[in-house]
Amino acid sequence: MKNESKYRLTIGMVVLFSTVVMGCSIGEKCSPSLFIREPAQKSLNIRKGAVMEFSAAATSCVGDTGFSYEWIVNGKPQGFENTFRFYACESASVPITVVVRATNSSGEVVEQKWTVSITDTGRIIRPQEVQDAIMTIKGNHTFNPAFPEIYTQSVTAFQQAVSVLDIYLNTTNACDFDASYADGLARLVLLLTRVPEYYKMRQQMTPSDVFQIIDEDMLPIVERLDVVRRYAPDNFSFKIDNLFVVVLEDLPDVPGNQFVAVDLSGEHDYTDVLFFSSGAAAGMAALHMALAYNGIVNFALSLPNPDEMVYLKKFAQGLTGQFILESAIIEKLEDDPTFLMLSPPDEKGIDGRGHLAIAQKLLAVAMRDFEAALGSLVSEPNTEADPQDDDLVRYWDCGSDGVCPGDPEERSNVNAPCEDANGNTQAYTDKNFNGECNPPHCDTDGDGQLDLTPDTNPYDPKKETVCVAPDEGEMNGQFDYGEPVGFEFVRVFKNETERYSLPVQDYIRNDILMLADNIEGVDRDGDGEPDPLNLNAFVPGFDVYAAMEAYGIPKPDIRLAEFFQTPSNLRDLVPLYARPGCLYHGFENQFIFTEEFEAFVDNGYDHLWSYEEPGYDAITNRDPSHDDYDPVCDPQCNSNDGWDNDQDGKCTPDECSACRSNYNNANFACDDTSSIGVNTDNGTEGNYHWDCKSPQEVSNGIQCAGDAEEFIDEGVFNGVEFIGANDGVYNRIDMEHIWPTDACIGGIQPGITSDPRNGVDSPSLDTLEENGNLYDPFYAFFPDPTFSGVIRFEEEIVNSDGEALNNNAKLMRFLTKLYNLAVMFGAID
Repeated sequence: MKNESKYRLTIGMVVLFSTVVMGCSIGEKCSPSLFIREPAQKSLNIRKGAVMEFSAAATSCVGDTGFSYEWIVNGKPQGFENTFRFYACESASVPITVVVRATNSSGEVVEQKWTVSITDTGRIIRPQEVQDAIMTIKGNHTFNPAFPEIYTQSVTAFQQAVSVLDIYLNTTNACDFDASYADGLARLVLLLTRVPEYYKMRQQMTPSDVFQIIDEDMLPIVERLDVVRRYAPDNFSFKIDNLFVVVLEDLPDVPGNQFVAVDLSGEHDYTDVLFFSSGAAAGMAALHMALAYNGIVNFALSLPNPDEMVYLKKFAQGLTGQFILESAIIEKLEDDPTFLMLSPPDEKGIDGRGHLAIAQKLLAVAMRDFEAALGSLVSEPNTEADPQDDDLVRYWDCGSDGVCPGDPEERSNVNAPCEDANGNTQAYTDKNFNGECNPPHCDTDGDGQLDLTPDTNPYDPKKETVCVAPDEGEMNGQFDYGEPVGFEFVRVFKNETERYSLPVQDYIRNDILMLADNIEGVDRDGDGEPDPLNLNAFVPGFDVYAAMEAYGIPKPDIRLAEFFQTPSNLRDLVPLYARPGCLYHGFENQFIFTEEFEAFVDNGYDHLWSYEEPGYDAITNRDPSHDDYDPVCDPQCNSNDGWDNDQDGKCTPDECSACRSNYNNANFACDDTSSIGVNTDNGTEGNYHWDCKSPQEVSNGIQCAGDAEEFIDEGVFNGVEFIGANDGVYNRIDMEHIWPTDACIGGIQPGITSDPRNGVDSPSLDTLEENGNLYDPFYAFFPDPTFSGVIRFEEEIVNSDGEALNNNAKLMRFLTKLYNLAVMFGAID
């Protein structure tokens, strides 16, 4: 539908830097050159606790060739920039190698090796001022702008502590893990306190400002965490009395309350180090991915305020509806022909491909650290054998059902059984996603024993809770499968504690490691290519590929490493668009998407977007009519939310009990039970479907009468013309996709004129999808449909006319089939 560096790292040791220019005649094959001027010796001796910075530079005959760097210590990669800080935290002889790769297509490699011998000179006494700085950070601090005097005092105290710790770590003992973690944590807190300032100044900032923030604020945090992650013992513990940081207060230019805070109080152990280092690595990977392409940082700084970024009335204005963001991207594409192209080498010689090489390695590191953090919590015997109450990242000792003492009640009526009068077992809100209706455990004093007096439960204001005994494994001091793992130190939009958790089983950890291998491009079968993802391994006991074959879904080979190793310009992944000021079949300054059905206003039967509905509030009442689509909750929400969404005085059979309760009317009418297999009360806003109250009326050429969502009677666009415009009926057509060619068309042309139509699975018209299971929900004009080879379809696929589908059509068939399968199994309403 119409829809930035100095990269300096301060250090008290010698900076080793050199370059050499290799004299070659033009056209002669060259390899990168690497020359280390100082120290000339390849064997170095340093004391334990010292830190040394290495720096490398490469040159080539080809002036525009970029490079990627990898520093390998004891056989393991530890750095991916042209500079590397080595921490002498082990008494050993350590081999260090820098590997430099040219990022052009020939990919030449050169390397330099050192051997560093570390001598243990005995215990290093921590100065009192350093101990005081650590205790400052462990002390009682609340960074709340609402109390400016206390806020300023805390900021000043942390700044002074960082100054003391930096001198000590850089000149005396870089391997004091408490000092290193305290320094990194204090820097993180100071960075969080500057978020509002950076936000307000963003449109006046330049990429140089951003890179200064990265160099001076972010990289030191990552470095301090990395030292602890690599060298600290597994029983590392750093306990904080109180550390509460308000990151954002309400922003005046954004509607609603943007309150965001983090509570870092409690015990920080090795699990938390792994968790934070994982997040830091992922964040740095995202940064390098942005740096890999021209203009992204500048573009992000130039974006309007968030309140201007909301959806416009996308469909109500027909094909002219659009996003402000969409217009801004197109205008940037038109103004700057290098926008989203792979970036040229910077002053360190790192080009776009080099940045992607760094991002690839960092993403794999992030995933492996994340899996290791989970492992420290749930492995048997688990590392986390101590009480979890004061841990940041933790498991909740709630037993195998995952329902914790004090969890909110899941039933709307706590005295009612889980089943309603009709035997419906889904007449409750499954808040912990375990598929069961769970009563609360009344343990108000936290002693692990059942409190038999129901009215002591603070979560039961009506004093009606029926208490039950804890389940097997609850409060047994160890992790049991089914118990939630996660954290609750982040508070968003409110002061109440929120739990962020995920279920953890062995196969989930294995999936994370498999994804890391796939991102790295591991070649275990020795065919010279990264191994594709084994989709069957994602769901134990289920043959994903057989299911795909049964439902006609093309079998994909997914190699995520290809995005980083053989990258495309992002510009090649941008859909075609109509240029600003140049009207193309009703499109202007927007991406061109064709669909095989007419545009409709996806706002439900009331024909109103939620913000237009009476009583709407962005925080307290985002869905006044109870008709918003929620893909996470569905199908227990939306049509089954217990409300008469279409306001016809009836509820569908599967929601009737809850509906009667909400309207306080035992005689509230229900639809005839013969229609229980049909969702006759959808009318849902934003569910990607044209909602029609009478499904039997939805067939090609028949307009659904009454309360159907408004469709835009302008026909179906095939890339050249609109078919069936202004004919008074809602049209769906399975058609060939024509690639538009016109002076008004911007973007990279695909080199083909048309794509075969998808074809029809079956000639029958007995489903809501009039053209069978293969009609396109959308068609995007990707010149590189395989995303640099990330997703491949090796098998030949033909449509019902016997025409072989090209990569674009294969991709659309794959996505459409997945979509329809999700609908079939109720994952999408």
